[in-house]
Amino acid sequence: MANNGNNGKRAAGYVRVSTQIQVKGQSLKEQTAKITDYCRAGKHELVEIFEDKGRSGDAEIAERPGLRDMIRAAESGDFDVLLITRWDRFSRELLQTLIVEQRLKSHGVEIVAVEQDTGGLDEPIAELIRNVLAAVGQFDKALTVKKMSNGKRRKFEDGIGPASGPAAFGFTTTGPRGNRVLVPDPAEQETIGIIRKLRQAGKGYGAIALVLNGERKWRGEDLSRPTRRGGKWTRQQVWNVMHTLHGQGKMSYGGKVKRIKKPDAGE
Repeated sequence: MANNGNNGKRAAGYVRVSTQIQVKGQSLKEQTAKITDYCRAGKHELVEIFEDKGRSGDAEIAERPGLRDMIRAAESGDFDVLLITRWDRFSRELLQTLIVEQRLKSHGVEIVAVEQDTGGLDEPIAELIRNVLAAVGQFDKALTVKKMSNGKRRKFEDGIGPASGPAAFGFTTTGPRGNRVLVPDPAEQETIGIIRKLRQAGKGYGAIALVLNGERKWRGEDLSRPTRRGGKWTRQQVWNVMHTLHGQGKMSYGGKVKRIKKPDAGE
């Protein structure tokens, strides 16, 4: 592998992984190993590895402590060359890549992508290649995000999602991470049915909370039910259940509202 004439220089590494999109062969451990091997082959002194775990490549510098600390170290003259595995590990945004590269260059620091080495080419050609590689990384991220968005839209049209974050009362999520869908929770749906029945009978939200907490009976019947966390109901919680879209068996996406599909519907 070419070393670009950097033998014997002080090197620092920068590694990053995202929580949303994990690139095969690009875990923090694997990136660190590749950088370490590159230093050993080129006889560089590896002074430090800066890392950002669970940070998106298009996040601002202020939101990436590892990147921020690396820039400060470069400005302090702590190393001469920054090693990354690929340009998209450094940043998914071309403009951010160029800005940071220029900041490092102004302090005499070169950036080398060990898996995309420009092989000692003349500077204009090497810069063109770096820009193309960074642009490809940015395009790849945009394409992945679009695919994820299309998947969420399809799930919405099918009445089963999209599902992100904790589901509202009455529903739960199922499926692998990144492809989760909404499904009704039988016990919580029963509680919602009780709330609706009591509302239709003219009961206020505070009175319904007392019934659900077992502090009052409804026509001699115990209708007590716990909240999701096993606590007591409040008037506001009862109101929330009745006024959220999920509480009404609906969901929204892209400004549209649709009824959530029941598990046995259409089967």
